[in-house]
Amino acid sequence: YQPHVVLVLLGTNDYSVDPQPTDEQFQGGLVDLLHRIQVDYPKAQVASMCAPMRRDPQCANIAAGVAQVPGVQYVDIPTSTLDGGLGCDWHPNAASQQMIADAVLGHVQKMLSKAML
Repeated sequence: YQPHVVLVLLGTNDYSVDPQPTDEQFQGGLVDLLHRIQVDYPKAQVASMCAPMRRDPQCANIAAGVAQVPGVQYVDIPTSTLDGGLGCDWHPNAASQQMIADAVLGHVQKMLSKAML
């Protein structure tokens, strides 16, 4: 199976409890994962996203990792997508999940357009 789009959403749990990774550990792991995805799925459009449930330096480290891997996009999911509310254990409820999906949809549509060329 060769996907047209691969979305990576990491970091929320890495920064939610101690011990948190160093910037170098997180960025290095993300860069390695993104390279692996590109090797396994060379035709796929790839994006790494920062979730709306975030803590510093999560988004900065995702953006810095993405900047090290040509061809990968960075997508910032706005914190306002959580305005739909939260469910158990601080996870997005159904309304917030829909808001997150709506925020990501435009990026996915653009990626699919590129992948289909």
